[in-house]
Amino acid sequence: MRILGSHRRRLAALSITAMAVLLVLATTSAAAQTAPWRVVQAPDGSLFVLRDGVRQRLQPDAISESDLGELPEREPIMGTLPVPGTSATATSAAPHLTVVSVATAEGAVVNAGSLWIVGEVRNDGPTAVGNIRVTGRLLDIEGTVIGSAAEDFGFLAPGQTTGVAVRLRNPPSFRSADLVVTADPAAADGFVPLAIGDLTLRQVGDTAAPQFRAAGRVVNPSARAVGRFTIVTWFLGADDQVVDVQVRGPFANATSLAPGAAYIFDMAATPARYLPRAAGIIQTRSIAYARPS
Repeated sequence: MRILGSHRRRLAALSITAMAVLLVLATTSAAAQTAPWRVVQAPDGSLFVLRDGVRQRLQPDAISESDLGELPEREPIMGTLPVPGTSATATSAAPHLTVVSVATAEGAVVNAGSLWIVGEVRNDGPTAVGNIRVTGRLLDIEGTVIGSAAEDFGFLAPGQTTGVAVRLRNPPSFRSADLVVTADPAAADGFVPLAIGDLTLRQVGDTAAPQFRAAGRVVNPSARAVGRFTIVTWFLGADDQVVDVQVRGPFANATSLAPGAAYIFDMAATPARYLPRAAGIIQTRSIAYARPS
């Protein structure tokens, strides 16, 4: 187990004693570990590993920028280390995805006969998740499922929320609708969460049947260039319920973002003449992520 430091002037070569301590730590069995290990930084910049009620000063190994740049970057480890001696799958916490809201939206004109089950899903777990499958279900008065459809979404970082939408064509009469979500923490490997900036909402077109557009910037906050990124933008009404969800991407690898670079996007909600609830849109939210190359 190595932890790589980014400030070489603060790094010293490991002493024989320090190397022996790290060897002992790395060979500790999972059964003997009573709590997750944490890496913390003191106000003076010193790093410590907190384990089993004690603290141990951590002196990271040095690494050149070229050697570091050759390694693929995964999502950040937020202070808690995986259990040594176990696989990533075994140490990954079970996904904890929360359905924040559920609503339905019926189509009109060219979308007549279609029903969308829409809502928001939040990742309340400690780790990122991928292979997110959202199943929208229609239920009768007794709670029996009488219709369903599913859509796949790529990635959610810890604490992140996304808008979701599942389309059902020619649905039966129903009493209520819900969303069921599954995901796989291991499938998040290699994904990079991207930042959203300057997000704005504007109305265009006929006021009797308006259309709304969301514009903003996708920024790459990581230390390496990324491609194959996806933008998810969703639109909400006055009741804070999702009305419409738009997904753009994944873009081809040729559309790459260097570290710190931005991509300007402008995404339109479904026009109100095709989705009547869209006339009540008053706000928008967005996330973006890059897929493994």
